[in-house]
Amino acid sequence: MSSGIVLAGASSAEPAAAMPPLPTGGLVEVDCSTGPVHLNLAWGQYLLRGKCGDVYVQYKYAKVYLESAERLFVLSDDNLVMADTVGRLVISSTGSTIEVSGRVGSVATDRGCCNKLRLGPTRRVVLRDQFTRAVFKRLDRLVVRGTHNRVRVERGRTRVTSNGRDHVLRLRRA
Repeated sequence: MSSGIVLAGASSAEPAAAMPPLPTGGLVEVDCSTGPVHLNLAWGQYLLRGKCGDVYVQYKYAKVYLESAERLFVLSDDNLVMADTVGRLVISSTGSTIEVSGRVGSVATDRGCCNKLRLGPTRRVVLRDQFTRAVFKRLDRLVVRGTHNRVRVERGRTRVTSNGRDHVLRLRRA
């Protein structure tokens, strides 16, 4: 068994939509410097402190706030994730909103739909889903697959490979 922190709900058979939102002040603080963090509570609100290694968001409707993570995996739907810096971001969800104010090493969307990304300076992005809306402060390399993705890069030079159809790419050259 791997070391780290696992925060799990009472039952995975219970539908997540039946759970009420957390009351005010229901923020769970986690010291993530001890190892991987697995967030498994539906409707949970988390504040991750310290420099995180691997962070897994594995249940719907979570709100996660963190300073930095080496690897961030958003594996369930309808989450809000806000971070300062992320080394590697992997998104396999639908309807999630991810905001990273600082640097991002790489981003990959494996499946899903309708995600919203607002990221700082980013090295490499591969979008393989559909209907994703993404805004980048700066982006070095972009690979777009799938359909109906919208990408906006605010500044810098971006190398682009586009496969799929009906993408809207707005790249500011500066």
